[in-house]
Amino acid sequence: MSVPVLFPLLLLFFAPFVQGKDARVCIIGAGPAGVQLGYFFQRQNIPYTIFERSSIPASFFQQFPRHRKLVSLNKLGTGSDDYEFNLRHDWNSLITEETDDRGHLLFRDFSTKVFPHADSFLEYVAAFQQRYNISVSYNTTVTRVHKQNQHQQVEEDGHDQDQEQEDKDERTKHHKNKYTMNINGDDDGVYVEV
Repeated sequence: MSVPVLFPLLLLFFAPFVQGKDARVCIIGAGPAGVQLGYFFQRQNIPYTIFERSSIPASFFQQFPRHRKLVSLNKLGTGSDDYEFNLRHDWNSLITEETDDRGHLLFRDFSTKVFPHADSFLEYVAAFQQRYNISVSYNTTVTRVHKQNQHQQVEEDGHDQDQEQEDKDERTKHHKNKYTMNINGDDDGVYVEV
């Protein structure tokens, strides 16, 4: 019997935004992978933005796993002083560079249990996002990503009451922000509805 593994939806577009936005990379989802990507883009001085539907990072872990215990071991010690070796055996911590002046934030500082509670992981990812100042646009639902001519467009539903849009037979009100990115090279782009 196989267990389905859920990963956050991450879409990366390595091209400059056109409509006055300065981000070059769009990350959809502020789960552990999205926050981790934000950390490394920040370290490389690559402008990025993370769109997150909920009001906190790693919101998946508010509901899952159902039994509320992580299935990955919280390995507190490896018997080694080597930072990289220890991080390789730490299945729950997000990766930081050894030379980061802001220090290291490891999951073992949030829980010492072998199979930690999921709430500890929520707390850890939120603390990581805040400590390293990872830029996240919360309460932002990405409704569509599609290719339009030679541009890539990301639409987010900002739940604003300004502009009307027809939805099937009834009319609903909300405002959409559109982020347009150039496609470099021969890339055909991506069309995804979220």
